[in-house]
Amino acid sequence: MRRPVVGVTGYSVGAEKSRELGFGPRHLDITPGTYLGWVRDCGMLPVPIPVHSEQLHDDYLSMLDGLLLTGGADIGPELYGAPAHPLAKLEPHRDAFEFGLVRAAFERGLPILGICRGMQVLNVALGGSMHQHLPERSEEVVHSSEFRDGRRHPDDMWQPAYHQVTITDPTLAALAGAEKISANSYHHQGVAALGEGLSIAARASDGLVEAIVGVDRPLLGVQWHPEMHTATDQAGIAPFRWLANRLTSPVSADEVLALN
Repeated sequence: MRRPVVGVTGYSVGAEKSRELGFGPRHLDITPGTYLGWVRDCGMLPVPIPVHSEQLHDDYLSMLDGLLLTGGADIGPELYGAPAHPLAKLEPHRDAFEFGLVRAAFERGLPILGICRGMQVLNVALGGSMHQHLPERSEEVVHSSEFRDGRRHPDDMWQPAYHQVTITDPTLAALAGAEKISANSYHHQGVAALGEGLSIAARASDGLVEAIVGVDRPLLGVQWHPEMHTATDQAGIAPFRWLANRLTSPVSADEVLALN
């Protein structure tokens, strides 16, 4: 019996940055192995999806049983009718590809797991909007070490901030084994208005939306990065178990641990 195939979106790296990384002056499409490993270890077959033109959406989706939207740059605010914040980091080409891919996946009813930016893509694709810079909303919780205390600390971009998340969705809480979990946090934007057909599944203590689920669609978005947690962390296990349980026989936490 074959493993269900999950498409995993990735990042696009231009020739200049590629040269800096030692790969020569050529374009790179990158999908981090942390995402691929979690998908594989939960019983699914990960297939990287490079950023290409929207004409290939149906070709990719015809191969897939599910979709994982990874983290990355901020979403272009024109997609939810707002001007860009000065600190926004935008990738219009990736936006065009992923939003077309997601809308085509909606039509096929594919289960979709969105992580960080991926959760935001799900929200905006369904008509929601974003807080473009969370320190301007509230400094009660640090959601990004890079933008802590009202100033920018670029060297700390990938230094995780941790905070408590309260899960309100019963299914996600059962998969995590708890209603309160400690989650990492690397984002300076967050969900403002909720997209149509979505329900809030978790919040931070400052009220920020930390997870969303589809009401009538098989969708889960989490604002943290589960792939950067360990297999013993509730915040790591739960989202990938959610996707696996929609594509395979239910995966227990012990089975995930045994594979790592």
